Amino acid sequence: MIIVFLIISFIYNLFIFIRYKTIPVSLSETSYLLKDKKHLFTLYCVLSTFLIMPCLLSTIPENLAILAFLMCSGVMFSGLSPLFKQGLDKSIHYTASIIAFIAFVVFLILEMGWIMVMIFMTLLLILILWKPKCYVYFAEILSFLFIIIYLI
Repeated sequence: MIIVFLIISFIYNLFIFIRYKTIPVSLSETSYLLKDKKHLFTLYCVLSTFLIMPCLLSTIPENLAILAFLMCSGVMFSGLSPLFKQGLDKSIHYTASIIAFIAFVVFLILEMGWIMVMIFMTLLLILILWKPKCYVYFAEILSFLFIIIYLI
């Protein structure tokens, strides 16, 4: 399942880079780039969640399973509310995204340790210095990569 997730993520992001010749501000921004195909963003988020959650739940200690649930459900709810710039989608999307990222940071600290937190922050800082406006995108991609590293 991890390999399938990696392939889907690679294809999705490569499609965005090639088609729009840009690094998006965030993964969520890709729903606006896709315009009439914004369902692809929703599909990507939901499919990613269904592929990652079983792996996480079978790997993560039972007392931290809530973090896996919060990370995955946050990604899913963000994907199910792709129009994050307006209406009810805005509140749902931002709240779900914040919950997912906080759960990831807590997971990173508790399960992967402070060294991994420092590596995460260093990589994020390097990427932000390279393309400052894309800091959310880089944080999201690095979060997915660190979860994959944990699962492998």
